[in-house]
Amino acid sequence: MWREIAAQEDQAVSTLQTSDASAFEGILRATWIGDKLGLVAAKIPDQPPLGVYSAADPSTLDIASHISHIVSDLIHTSGLDRLPRSFNGNRALLYPMAEAVSRHLHLSIKIQNDLRAAVLTPATFIGSAEAHANILPLGHRITPVDFTGKDGAALLDQFAITIDLVYAEATGRAIPPPPSTPAQWAPYRAKAQNRISNGIVWAYLIDGEATPAALGYIGRRTRRGVSIRIVYTDKAHRRRGYAEKLVREMVWHAFFQEKREYVTIHYVAGRSAGDLYRRVGFGTGEFAEYEQLDLVLVSPEDA
Repeated sequence: MWREIAAQEDQAVSTLQTSDASAFEGILRATWIGDKLGLVAAKIPDQPPLGVYSAADPSTLDIASHISHIVSDLIHTSGLDRLPRSFNGNRALLYPMAEAVSRHLHLSIKIQNDLRAAVLTPATFIGSAEAHANILPLGHRITPVDFTGKDGAALLDQFAITIDLVYAEATGRAIPPPPSTPAQWAPYRAKAQNRISNGIVWAYLIDGEATPAALGYIGRRTRRGVSIRIVYTDKAHRRRGYAEKLVREMVWHAFFQEKREYVTIHYVAGRSAGDLYRRVGFGTGEFAEYEQLDLVLVSPEDA
């Protein structure tokens, strides 16, 4: 199966292949080529964007025709009012879908985030179970974070702040001041707890330092793969290779301990992080780097 995979794609395609599609809670539409899946459009209720995925090599598909069938079916069964207004996924599949829907709703397309995404498999991971040698300096260690331990509360707060720092740097927004009162901390901690419940936080720790030198977060854990959603190095520890060592450890664990088949990663185009991920092997093998978009439909005057 084509490996531009997110959690809802894994659920959607598995549902279509193994059982009645009515078992999927949310939007689920697909096109078929004989008895094989073509395009899949899926939206889980608690994930507002509609995702568009290919269960075959997209270069072999007439994408416009497949999307036309999906949109026509959505209109016929649900009506114009229930057509999605937000989208997430590979640009080559997503933009044609957004264009088709926008024509029916007389709305314009607005790009919210323009990211790069890359896939890594065990075969293209630069490092292996036998050759794994992520050597760390004395007193340094990389480990999943135990938020129930004695330092759990402090690490939760650090992760909560990191989430905002990552997205502020990625979008060019001003970095918000850290919270200082219990009321200000509450939404930060709630957001962090939600991430923790759906993934694993990894930390690059240095003995004698109160906070991690770097943090990584793996979310969208499916039966076959995982997605690295956050990699952040504290400014005082940058340009020392800590982030690369952290990513290698996370990837190695996913492949050789959890036996996952792929790892995906997303990052802002043009940032030096892309070079780091390519050194690990992302986007260098069978599955090339691709453009990942977040789109919304808005009135023409707001576009």
